[in-house]
Amino acid sequence: MSGEATLRSLLAVALALLGGGCASKGDLRQMEANMLAEIRAMRASQDSLNRELRAVVVDSLEIQERRFLEGRSDQQRRLDQVQQSLAQVLDLLEQIERELRRTRAYGGPQMPLPVSPGATGEAADGGPGRGAGGDDAAQALYNSAQNQFNRGAYETARTGFAEYLRLYPDRDLAPDAQFYLARTYEETADPALALAEYARVLELYPNSRRAPSALYASGRIELDRGNTQDAIEFFSRVVRGYPNSDEAILAEQRLSDLRR
Repeated sequence: MSGEATLRSLLAVALALLGGGCASKGDLRQMEANMLAEIRAMRASQDSLNRELRAVVVDSLEIQERRFLEGRSDQQRRLDQVQQSLAQVLDLLEQIERELRRTRAYGGPQMPLPVSPGATGEAADGGPGRGAGGDDAAQALYNSAQNQFNRGAYETARTGFAEYLRLYPDRDLAPDAQFYLARTYEETADPALALAEYARVLELYPNSRRAPSALYASGRIELDRGNTQDAIEFFSRVVRGYPNSDEAILAEQRLSDLRR
């Protein structure tokens, strides 16, 4: 608890600096990200201690772990191959999009986008992305989109996340894909669409770990737009609905500052 109290104090100082013009919104946002990382690191440390205590009575798991690691290398190679192929597809789509924009700018004919295998969302067994390699393909598609996002290629990343959601809307990474889809609009300075996509996180995945993140991000956007009351409502929803989340700590400090 003392670590979280320290983080609250640091955030209060950061908000005061922002209010006094000593720090930019980008600086504050980076500080928030660092604080969230510290919160998660503290909780991860506690989890690690608990695991060490339990390890005294689970020595037999070491044998299972060795067997798992022996088979993991082959699986990782297959994943790498799939990921590399999908990254090439995404790069190709980006090139095609650029060519389409250039063609439309000169009034030329519009070339159709290629249809990738499985674009209908149905595999041989009748389900989206099911069958052999379905899990590998889903993971590789998400990783490729995430890599594009990390590189700053937000439009390409958006295409990848949207494709993942179309093919795998019920997979474990779907809330993350929806969240980062919204982030692509936020990063490209389109707050209205960012808010709409964050709202879909709450609509489709209200019990996921990305739900409080989406609420907090929405509050931050509204605050940047000067909509203080809307921002307060979003931050309040974080605290009310997800009091044990990492974002709740930041939201409480935001509310404290806004209500002074």
